[in-house]
Amino acid sequence: MIVQCPSCGNSGEFKKKLPARLRCNKCNYSFQVKPASSTQINTERVWKVKGEKGPAVSLRVLKFRVKAKSLSRESEISNEGKDWIKVSSHPDLKDMLTNSNESPRPDTDRATVSTENSDRKKEPGRNHQLPLQTENIFIWHKRWKWPASFGLASFALVAAFVFFIPLSNNVEKLDSDSRKLKSENVRLRGVLTQADKKIGELEEKLLSISSEFDRVKSSSEEFKKTKNILEDIKKSIDSHKLYLVVSLAENKVYVKIGTKTLKSYVASTGKGEKVLKGNGKSYNFLTPRGKRIVNAREKNPVWYKPNWAWLEQGIELPANLSIEERAVKGELGKYRLKLGGGYSIHGTRDGIVNGKKETHGCIRMGRQDIKDLFAMVKRGTEVYIY
Repeated sequence: MIVQCPSCGNSGEFKKKLPARLRCNKCNYSFQVKPASSTQINTERVWKVKGEKGPAVSLRVLKFRVKAKSLSRESEISNEGKDWIKVSSHPDLKDMLTNSNESPRPDTDRATVSTENSDRKKEPGRNHQLPLQTENIFIWHKRWKWPASFGLASFALVAAFVFFIPLSNNVEKLDSDSRKLKSENVRLRGVLTQADKKIGELEEKLLSISSEFDRVKSSSEEFKKTKNILEDIKKSIDSHKLYLVVSLAENKVYVKIGTKTLKSYVASTGKGEKVLKGNGKSYNFLTPRGKRIVNAREKNPVWYKPNWAWLEQGIELPANLSIEERAVKGELGKYRLKLGGGYSIHGTRDGIVNGKKETHGCIRMGRQDIKDLFAMVKRGTEVYIY
């Protein structure tokens, strides 16, 4: 770098780094040369400058400030990432070192020179803003690419901590919550399954209790009926009349006078409720309990088939059947004792009885048994069924 003495005008080459204190070898004047400082890029102008050697160089404008005791002005220059540039006196640089207060010279420009001399006083009127040749002036400036990149990297890192890391934590939390919800869903399904099972068991117990209650209620009603029947039997015992006693539990018919049993016969009684094939309805084929009276005696009785006789066999009920079409001979055996309400004591077609609950409510007896009973029993005989 060529430096000119501000006192005597002597010039010489200077190769040290700035800032530096120099002493003129001609007049022994001491002065200080300071480097210009640079600041951030604040414009977008790009300069094409042809150096002394090599191709043209693209210079991005950088704000360049020159300071001195009596001078303060700004120039703009850049070097596209290099630590320093060499400013030549090429005409293309005329506008590069301009500022708002002063127009540049064609081949020179003012730089910053601080003059201090402990030995000599400043001469009045001397301008310390001396022109310096710009042919070999080296201007130092800062690289701004790396700090900008570092700033962007710092911003990205901060953004990652501020946004992405909490987002990652939120995603992990959501994933954890999702797993917890799935686990809770499986647990609740198990609880519901157990609850359904318990409800089913309770329903079965309730049905069982209801059935038992109905049975006890029925047994209680039967007990009352049986008690009433036994009281009626006691009256018959006191009167010494012939009467019949039918035990549904034993499936037997007893012929009695007072307390004495004259005869006992095996019989079949009602089979209870049954669902018929024809219409799917339930019918009650129980032998009714209580006191009844023989209101008629018949030989070679005729049975008139009721509707359930067809439905029980799964046959569709014929329409508009007459009484004659319903009549069936020999089905009730040769003898019948009518008890009223469609119930009677009668025989069978084959004359055989097995002593089970298999009738539709009537009391069946074997061929010889019904014949003997028919001979002993008269119209008006009391029959006690329990």
